[in-house]
Amino acid sequence: MSVNLFSIELSKYEREHFNRMSEDGLIVSAIFYEYNEDYVSSQKYYSYLYNKTLNDEYLYHEVTNSIYTHIDLDKNIIAMENMKNKYPNNLKPKRLLISLYMSNKEYYKSKSMSNQLLEYSQSVKDLEFVADTYLYLEEKDYAIKLLNKAYNKNFDENIILRIVSILVSQNKIKEAIKRLETHKIMHNNNVSSDLIKSLINLYASIDDGKNLIKVYKELYINYEPTIEHRDNIVEIYLTLNMFNDAIDFLETYGDDEVDLLETLYGLYKKVDNNSKALDIARKIYKKQKSPKWLAEMGILLFEESKNDKTKISKMINYFEKALALGVNDALYLNFYGYTLIDLDLDLDKGINLIQEALKIEPNNIYYLDSLAWGYYKKRECQKADDIIKKIFSLYSNLEDDIKEHFKEIENCN
Repeated sequence: MSVNLFSIELSKYEREHFNRMSEDGLIVSAIFYEYNEDYVSSQKYYSYLYNKTLNDEYLYHEVTNSIYTHIDLDKNIIAMENMKNKYPNNLKPKRLLISLYMSNKEYYKSKSMSNQLLEYSQSVKDLEFVADTYLYLEEKDYAIKLLNKAYNKNFDENIILRIVSILVSQNKIKEAIKRLETHKIMHNNNVSSDLIKSLINLYASIDDGKNLIKVYKELYINYEPTIEHRDNIVEIYLTLNMFNDAIDFLETYGDDEVDLLETLYGLYKKVDNNSKALDIARKIYKKQKSPKWLAEMGILLFEESKNDKTKISKMINYFEKALALGVNDALYLNFYGYTLIDLDLDLDKGINLIQEALKIEPNNIYYLDSLAWGYYKKRECQKADDIIKKIFSLYSNLEDDIKEHFKEIENCN
């Protein structure tokens, strides 16, 4: 046993103050300080109460406080050993001794007392308490064994979460998942959000995207329908290239928030559902009045047109309106300009638009290719040739469309 240099002593003022107080007043003060984690003050009150009344309950409280303060540990160990021997069927001294020995770093004695306690009690409370001792001593397998015993008595979720926490610390992720999923089945999925979140973290840690989606949707639908969770679910769908599933999810649980509509718009474009994308673009434009969405609608109409003159005419109207309202994005300028050139609708205007795009992004090979194609269409062969050769001198890995343009321009005369 270690030599403990600290002891609870009352100052003259404290003793006079305590002497003037009633027992009820002393109890209230002791509880107040204990509640506020001022264990030294609480220990003083309980020590005084015990010495005044010899009520064992006050002694137990004093001892409990000493576990936190490390004051009078040796004295209290002796007191609890005497109580244990005097009242062998009283479990309080045994429980307190386990903690006292641990605080005093007498680990062998703590384990021995833990085993004695379990000879008297196999309650859930005591099994968990003793498991804590073995956990502190890093004897995790035995701690799990004790917690399993406790769990099998009442199938309490808090216990399974503790078991899982230990399994994770041992890197037994799949076993931890199995335990949680089994608990869910046993309780017909009537579990807390904490358990669901634990499963989310575990599936994420092993990159099991499909099961991650499954439990994350449970969290969102049944527990916490937050924007953050919704966005995370969509992000996982996108990571797994499950675009149609992401669309179904957003169509079911989404709203008309612009950010969400923009995500949905991108997804419909991803799966080549231009009709739905066009509907979404109209919704966003109605909400935002941003002319960029007129340009987006123009692109979608062109992709749907298949040389339909009516749709091409609508596409032109969308782009003209977008330009009139101030759209100056290089992407849109190039797209519209190239379309005017490729369909032989207005070569000069198309070239002017692409030149505006190149002022914004002067080295963009796609815009340079569009400009070269415009000059080719006007049979300004030298200008087209100079630009296309510049592209090939700067870049080697080019797309087939640009290579085809190069062949055409080479034969320009």
